[in-house]
Amino acid sequence: MRTDLIKTAQHWNEQGTRVDAGTGGMAWWDAGPEVQRHVNKRITGDPNLGWVNYTLTNHFQPNLGSILVLGCGTGELERSLASLVSFEHCDAYDIAQRSVARAREEAGARGLYNIEYHVEDVNRITLPPRAYDAVWVHMALHHFHALEHICREIGCALNRGGRLVLQEYVGPNRFQFPERQKELANACLRLLPSRYRRVPAAAVEQRTQSSSTRGMRWLASRMADKAVEGDLIPALRRQLSAQWSRLTGRPLEKTRVVFPTPSSVVSVDPSEAIRSAEIVQIVEQHFDVVERKDWGGNILQFLLKDIAGNFASGGDEGQAFLKMLISIEETLLDSGEFDSDFAYIVASPRH
Repeated sequence: MRTDLIKTAQHWNEQGTRVDAGTGGMAWWDAGPEVQRHVNKRITGDPNLGWVNYTLTNHFQPNLGSILVLGCGTGELERSLASLVSFEHCDAYDIAQRSVARAREEAGARGLYNIEYHVEDVNRITLPPRAYDAVWVHMALHHFHALEHICREIGCALNRGGRLVLQEYVGPNRFQFPERQKELANACLRLLPSRYRRVPAAAVEQRTQSSSTRGMRWLASRMADKAVEGDLIPALRRQLSAQWSRLTGRPLEKTRVVFPTPSSVVSVDPSEAIRSAEIVQIVEQHFDVVERKDWGGNILQFLLKDIAGNFASGGDEGQAFLKMLISIEETLLDSGEFDSDFAYIVASPRH
């Protein structure tokens, strides 16, 4: 378990470094304003109104007392909150030391001295009773395995009238999606012209470097896993194609939506989606859900990985193709073809 914590912290320290370098978004499926507008509309009903602003307006008074952020990373959420609402104090926790250092530095640069950062394993957290008016968790709860313990601690730590706010991945553990969902994502990829399937050079560089920096032992372990899973030859072809693209400068085209195996997820981050499919059920056991919005991501998350930026740079045509993909996902979701992989939840403690 200690080894897993170290690996998780290392992974998120690296992610924080990529954000600082301005290259992290190349691999993120929700890059680009149109995807954000889609998510906003599913949650708030207004494509121009984000979930944080919506939550503050609909669930809180103009001023907050003390707040808590779990899985804060480099601190974007609490800095955003500070720009929108007054709060007396904020405690923010994360296991990645370098990410927390970056968050602390950014907060200090903006004069936000009422934010206190803690490097700690949230799975083992002990919170003071009745200490917070709001607990915010943004895309972090699916990294925690001690969900029952964390929910009990949050419930005890919230004041009367306080709220737990989640913006979260709640889909299958370790991203093990149904075959039907994978087929639909690949069908959507095949609808796109090749120019919208090109992987940016920075994302290719990031992909090829990530393997080399982890060392030969990690690479040998991954190849053994791929052999067991029957994916060794396709994995080698993908890696060689990326290396060839990096060396020659020729565009790398995304020809298949590749979904990870459990071992490939764990090899990068042992905490990733460890009990994600249980989140909603466990939250409902410990809290009264005040509001819940299921907003999808089932098709778009892995389909748009690496290529989302192409649509933002494609002008009106690019936006038309992106809207087509969004419409397909919404139709499948609203028709009950599958359960939403992401959810926005506001809940109150049972005191």
